[in-house]
Amino acid sequence: YYGRLRWIRRKREIRIFRQRRKVGISRSKSNRFSRGGGKPKGKTVCKFFVKGKCTHDHCSFLHMYSPIDNITLQASVSISPEALRDISLFKIEEDIHIATSDVKGEIQVFSPAKNEVIERFTPEGETTCLRVFDQFQNVLVAGYSKQAPGGAIHGSLLLLSGENKLEVEAHEGHITDIICVSFQTPEFTGEVFFTAGLDC
Repeated sequence: YYGRLRWIRRKREIRIFRQRRKVGISRSKSNRFSRGGGKPKGKTVCKFFVKGKCTHDHCSFLHMYSPIDNITLQASVSISPEALRDISLFKIEEDIHIATSDVKGEIQVFSPAKNEVIERFTPEGETTCLRVFDQFQNVLVAGYSKQAPGGAIHGSLLLLSGENKLEVEAHEGHITDIICVSFQTPEFTGEVFFTAGLDC
């Protein structure tokens, strides 16, 4: 009876030892080939990075990728970070243009297709913000502030297709941002500009 009991106990110890050994091997493999381990980077994109949830400082998967291989840069723009205040992309006909405003209030419209600045002008006063909306991709909207004999004037400026300029609405507050909202009323339904004016 005791011999049989010792045999069962020995068999159980061997089984436990083998299980612990398997766990140790799996742990060492997982540490070696984990996303934060030392495995060389391959061509696989990190699925956690795509979701914005990767927390590894040295991830073994790619954090930058391109869906196609034949990308060519048509133009490069060099802007002084000290002078730049705002930047927006908007459409003129079928081409995307880059609009920038600097600390001096000057607005520049750059054409990547032509690789040159196609328009440069300074509104009467300070350019406080520069915006483009999905609903109006060919309209550039700028907030401005200028001094007049009766005091400061704050308003918004529409640049239609980068050529026609139209001043719309004057505001009592200093415009820090311009947003576009959609709302419905019994008299009107559609997209409108909503300007937020704040003294700051």
